[in-house]
Amino acid sequence: MIDPAHSIKLINSIEKQFPVDEWRIDGVHVWPLIRINENWNLVNITCNSKQIRKRFHNLSQQLQMGERLIKAQANFIRAFLSDRKNNQCRKNFYPVVFGADVISRNLLIYGRWYHILCDPFIDYFESKNIPVCTLEFSAHGRYKTPRYRPSIYLQPQVDKIRIITKFSTASKSECVLPGYKQILQLIKQEKLQFLIPDIDSLKYKVKLLIAYRDLYLSIFTKLRPQIGFYICYYSILGMAFNLACRTFGIPSFDIQHGVQGQYHSAYSSWQNVPQNGYELLPSYFWCWAEDDYEDIKKWSKRTNSCHQPIIGGNLFIKKWFKEEEIFQKYKLFANKLINSENINVLITHQGIPLPDWFIKTIEKSDSKIKWLLRLHPGTDMTAYSGSDIPKLSRLKNVEISKATTIPVLALLEMMSIHVTQWSSTVLEAKAMGVHTIIIHEYGNIFYANEIKKGLISVAFSGERFNNLLESKTTPCKSDKSMTINNDISDRAFDRVLDKIKLC
Repeated sequence: MIDPAHSIKLINSIEKQFPVDEWRIDGVHVWPLIRINENWNLVNITCNSKQIRKRFHNLSQQLQMGERLIKAQANFIRAFLSDRKNNQCRKNFYPVVFGADVISRNLLIYGRWYHILCDPFIDYFESKNIPVCTLEFSAHGRYKTPRYRPSIYLQPQVDKIRIITKFSTASKSECVLPGYKQILQLIKQEKLQFLIPDIDSLKYKVKLLIAYRDLYLSIFTKLRPQIGFYICYYSILGMAFNLACRTFGIPSFDIQHGVQGQYHSAYSSWQNVPQNGYELLPSYFWCWAEDDYEDIKKWSKRTNSCHQPIIGGNLFIKKWFKEEEIFQKYKLFANKLINSENINVLITHQGIPLPDWFIKTIEKSDSKIKWLLRLHPGTDMTAYSGSDIPKLSRLKNVEISKATTIPVLALLEMMSIHVTQWSSTVLEAKAMGVHTIIIHEYGNIFYANEIKKGLISVAFSGERFNNLLESKTTPCKSDKSMTINNDISDRAFDRVLDKIKLC
């Protein structure tokens, strides 16, 4: 099984041996597409060894994809019409533009769906009377209405572009790929665990990326933004956003949305960067804490100030601690799920199979242990039909539905222990003073520093897990490093405001 540490080591070896900074198709540097997208696919595939996803779709799979698109279009029409008052105008001047998926619009405030990654930023900009436009996507075809603030739904246009690009005839591309055929041969001969697309596949990805860029540019021309923010920049849509910002002459920001660290290929250890940076990477990285900042600074200091980290903190956690009255009802809901005499365990699931030993541990557990199993926000119960989740849901001391809908911070305030494979909820648990037990090797890698400090524990067997469960249920000291003091956050926003001039 490939692991992130091995992947980064292999990536750095390739960056040192080959001129990846020169690889271009139609003027676009393509190494970020390969470095990040292909290898996160590999990580996902190796994690899902029980349900490996095929890379080539047969006719049945294509029909299923068509069915999903039809359902997604119906969901869009329903959301667009039912929440029409929150459909943002495309012709106004918006100095700040955001790009985000609906996946993080997962908190109801005053009956409206709040985006926990974008809206805290927009709260700030509104306090400064700076207009903001949000470009919203729904990769899973689901929408949440009414929205807390207006946005522009872009998913139907994205789907249309994907279909047109998929079935359009191949056009001639200008390729500058020195050493690319050699690396393809090397990977095949040495059987290296590294996914690298053939040249035709890479051309298709660039064609799609440029089409997305042109969509953004058509919108930017009307909105006239001066700065752009994106959640999770390393999707093709996110990279196209960065490319559009670079083309339009404005800086782009990536907003941290989860664990980064030294083994994340989107954020760590870039060894071979062009003098003017990669146009698919953001101009700035908004980081939650100093460790995240330092991991990026190590390599970005060599990039002629093209990709700079900024420490600004996790604005939503700050809001949670500061505005408790808004979230009081969620704390009451969470409190109803638990019994103070129980050991209450929150499991943040990531859409990959739980270890067999852990499932058996839950099944054999004492009735005084309450398990709250929280599904990944990008999935629902139907996605787990072939897994052990439905079986666990029938156990009396396991709660899934409510644990998935109640905000994770409200749950953590009531928990004895947090368990995960490698979810970034580890960081939120630290902020709430709840100890985490990691049950996957990847978590052992991603959180190596925290494990060395004794802030997180690791278990790969039922016996080890039960021993930890008995010894780690007392609250630990909360780590609010992600919230950052107001002075540091204000300085981070000062750098942002320097880029904005209201007309």
